Amino acid sequence: NTIKKIEIKQGVTIVKWDGGTTLSNVEEVFAPDSLVYFDMRLLEGSKFYNDSSNWENGKVLYIGNLLAEAKEDLSGDYTVREGTTAINENAFEDCVSLTSITIPDSVISVGEDSFSGCSSLTSITIPDSVTSIGSSAFSGCSSLENITLPFVGAKAGVTSSDKYQYPLGYIFGESSYAGGMEIGQYFGSDSYDNYYIPSSLRSVTVTGGNILY
Repeated sequence: NTIKKIEIKQGVTIVKWDGGTTLSNVEEVFAPDSLVYFDMRLLEGSKFYNDSSNWENGKVLYIGNLLAEAKEDLSGDYTVREGTTAINENAFEDCVSLTSITIPDSVISVGEDSFSGCSSLTSITIPDSVTSIGSSAFSGCSSLENITLPFVGAKAGVTSSDKYQYPLGYIFGESSYAGGMEIGQYFGSDSYDNYYIPSSLRSVTVTGGNILY
């Protein structure tokens, strides 16, 4: 393809990839504050995707106010940039040397599998500003001891009238991993699933929302 520059208009919140052609020549992406999700697979092979000058300190890629992706060799402590509104799905996947992360109150969305495989992460606090957390966001976090959440499950505002009431295990996922303990939980009153919660987990603090079924 010959597309070199993408400008996403204000008001657009989600950009998805349809599973077909990827863009291989993109050099620049301009994204508005409204963007909360961008599927990075759309840019696989592009100059933008591979150009280290587009990575903060060569480690973390932001598109507008979206934290799109962190390189797997990110290590130690990391602070998400103030003003970031969303952490993309798979953003920190397999950052096995990441030990702690600070998330600012500007973040409203944490994507699916966003911290999957972060096996050295021992504690994490999701701020009260977050209104949605994707499934398996913390799958494979086998050293996790403490977690603070704004609600239990997938999203804020779930009530007893909702069919799906999202148990704690939802954010840890249904895939087994070393250090994961299989726990059966009801996903609402008529659905039962097995989730793998880190056996290292000792403290769960819930700061809001409803703890339902």
